[in-house]
Amino acid sequence: MGKKENKYWRSLGQLNNSPEYRKQLLKEHRTENSDDPNKFSRRNFLSIMGASIALAGLAGCRRPVEKIVPYVRQPEEIIPGVPEYYATTMPLGNSAYGVVVESHEGRPTKIEGNPKHPSSHGATNLFMQAAILNLYDPDRSDSVRFKGDKKKIDDFQKFWKEQLEKFDKNKGEGLVVFSESFSSPTMERLKAEFHKKFPRATWVAYEPINDGNLLAAIKNLTGKSLRPNYYYDKADIIVSLDADFLQTESESLSAAQGFVAGRKISSSDDKMNRLYVVESGYSITGAMADHRMKLKSSEIGGLLWALIEQLKARGININVSKPEIKSDFNSQWLSALVDDLMEAQGKSLIIVGRNQPTIVHELALTVNNALNNLNKTVGFLEDKESILPQKLSMPKLSRADTMVILGGDPVYNTPVSYDFQKILASTKNTIHLSEYYDETSQLCGWHIPRAHFLESWGDARAVDGTLSVIQPLIAPLFNGVSDVEFMSLTNSGESKTGYELVRESWSKIIKGDFEKGWRLTLHDGILRGSASEFTKSNLNIKKYSKPRETLYNVDAATNIEIVFQPSLLYDGRFANNGWLQELPEPITKLVWDNAALISVKTAGKYNLENGDIIKLVISEIEMEIPAWVIPGIADNSIHLPLGYGRKKVGRIADNVGFNTYKLFGGPDKMFFSGAVTLTKTARKYKMANTQDHNRMEGRAIFREASLDEYKKNPEFAREMVEHPPLKSIYHDYDYSEGYQWGMVIDLN
Repeated sequence: MGKKENKYWRSLGQLNNSPEYRKQLLKEHRTENSDDPNKFSRRNFLSIMGASIALAGLAGCRRPVEKIVPYVRQPEEIIPGVPEYYATTMPLGNSAYGVVVESHEGRPTKIEGNPKHPSSHGATNLFMQAAILNLYDPDRSDSVRFKGDKKKIDDFQKFWKEQLEKFDKNKGEGLVVFSESFSSPTMERLKAEFHKKFPRATWVAYEPINDGNLLAAIKNLTGKSLRPNYYYDKADIIVSLDADFLQTESESLSAAQGFVAGRKISSSDDKMNRLYVVESGYSITGAMADHRMKLKSSEIGGLLWALIEQLKARGININVSKPEIKSDFNSQWLSALVDDLMEAQGKSLIIVGRNQPTIVHELALTVNNALNNLNKTVGFLEDKESILPQKLSMPKLSRADTMVILGGDPVYNTPVSYDFQKILASTKNTIHLSEYYDETSQLCGWHIPRAHFLESWGDARAVDGTLSVIQPLIAPLFNGVSDVEFMSLTNSGESKTGYELVRESWSKIIKGDFEKGWRLTLHDGILRGSASEFTKSNLNIKKYSKPRETLYNVDAATNIEIVFQPSLLYDGRFANNGWLQELPEPITKLVWDNAALISVKTAGKYNLENGDIIKLVISEIEMEIPAWVIPGIADNSIHLPLGYGRKKVGRIADNVGFNTYKLFGGPDKMFFSGAVTLTKTARKYKMANTQDHNRMEGRAIFREASLDEYKKNPEFAREMVEHPPLKSIYHDYDYSEGYQWGMVIDLN
């Protein structure tokens, strides 16, 4: 019997060889019709963004020292055309990514990873690359506003001093700060000063996408506030349960590097790690899996318990009583997984995605402990200077007299049941620091433009504890105020520069010669030797003998679950970034839109095709969104990408895609157990898709072999394809004597 040949295809249209697919192939090289003045084409988009680059040309440049020089007069030390490079840090939630920014004539033009930083190691993700375009976005807010009218920062400062007189007397009663999460020594210092001055005030941190369930699980089992650090390069067997650790989970950049390091083959004698993936959607991580099982998110906990039962049957001591949950799964698949885990004790890793409830994270940590993986493939670090997302307290928010909102857009991305718009309407004074005059800003009394991280002084702590400084490369293009400057103003009513505030914090961090250490930190992008030591922590198994909650179950009446996932726009903060809007989503290949992703079987059950608009209803809350059929998604699991459907951000983001936050249940419950009703409407929606772009002309999509086959014949890939000898259509010239000629064209 010959070897079984796998069949690969680019789309369902190609697989079925449908008439629509064949017709579309003929249109692939059709030129864009840009005659329609109302059509928002790629050319229109580029002309808009060109205006932003021109705007930057009149801005000043900010050097690593606190010195701003307008570029209408050229600084003597800058040579035109010669790029300069500066190290800084891009914060994103509780993560911090070290970057090296290329600057031309005082204007940042390109971002790369800092090889010395533990979260980037010289690499970048799509958000880091796209951040440079956000800097020059002409739709960013350019002025302070009060009830829509343009004001100056001095006007706000005068107003705030009057408020401080009241809060000084009542110790902050009725004052609420609503912030994004962060890991910053200076912001933590300013927060501590805020609480000391206003002990009756409230500080609430919120992120729609966060690791709150994982961090809560670690604290439940250890009694400490710790953050995990996964060593993918040290794991022979990796089990990913609903965790897209290669793209959408936290620290995906370093995770991908560690995973690749354990998978790289240099010779036929090398070994590779093995990846098992169980997921409800179809992710980049799932596409890389050696063994993949599609399973509803609501059943992941049950599968993990079935795995525990098999491990216990093999003699692994896991002292956890069985919760009430379905545990009937593919026994053959689980048995093969258990065989590998038993053989790789101390060299395996079980990870769970942020969507999953706390109990599932607790079970996974317990299994890692039982398999002797703790402090080997899983390490724990003390969580320093981090403001972590919290479950929102409605009574605290609704009783606020004055609310200060640091970043974010809570009117857009908080759970619909919280009705943040109503909270703002009932609050006497509302202030929003934001890069855009967005949905929240337009409902607040005061709006303050927020500076981009490339325009700001600040600092951040990486997941391993490494400290770095955020240093600006350019003066604020839109009169923005940085987070640390605004928080200092909130505390005292007086203005201080970010440079002063950060140096004040670091005067207690840098030991020895401060100026020398400061300059070295700015040069390297990190404070050498600042990484934290790992906390060796064994989990308290006795404490966890009985789970405190039952595992998640979907409503039996409909058997449908809804799963929310980050998109290429993250949680929506990058929605006005044309690069990311135009970047094809890696699995669906959709651009400039989002859709409800469903399986082939579920589509057949409801008679759905790509682009059919469906109505989803949860607890009398409804929304309409087009369906998109994806092989590999679990049946009866509907995936909704977040971050689209903005209304008041900018010309790129507004009215693009569908706002799935209308059904969002909150960061502690990323998928719903309530009854979900799906109804097909009679309408369709056109979507842009690049799945079948670039015909292969009969060539194989890729060439593959197993590791055993590679060991037998490392040259298999070259031998799979035959082609005639390559011959140039030009005559060969003899350059052995005389001058050689060449030409370079700068297409910029």
